[in-house]
Amino acid sequence: MDILWRDGPATVAQVREKLQGPRPAAYTTIMTIMVRLRQKGLLRRARAGNAYIYSPSLSRDEVWHAAARGFFDGLMGALGKAALVPFVERLAQLDKEALAELESLLQDYRKKRE
Repeated sequence: MDILWRDGPATVAQVREKLQGPRPAAYTTIMTIMVRLRQKGLLRRARAGNAYIYSPSLSRDEVWHAAARGFFDGLMGALGKAALVPFVERLAQLDKEALAELESLLQDYRKKRE
């Protein structure tokens, strides 16, 4: 995903070329991962001759936001309001500017719900 976000659409072979490491991953391994990411809706593909060109369906921020929401929803489902305690403890450590930004975000969401 990082390669596609950074460099744009690419084939499996192009992604493999850009991967760094002492032993390059097998083409089929990368292809399997990219096919699975497509099945999960994270990548789209378009035919280009005998190959497919893959591109991200979502931005990096959208993926992180969805992952954080899923994680938080899981915590809330398992622990209820007790899941909020570590978040509140961490928020209390933020500087005044970050807390002001958080308060502004909360006000914006409250207005949207009204």
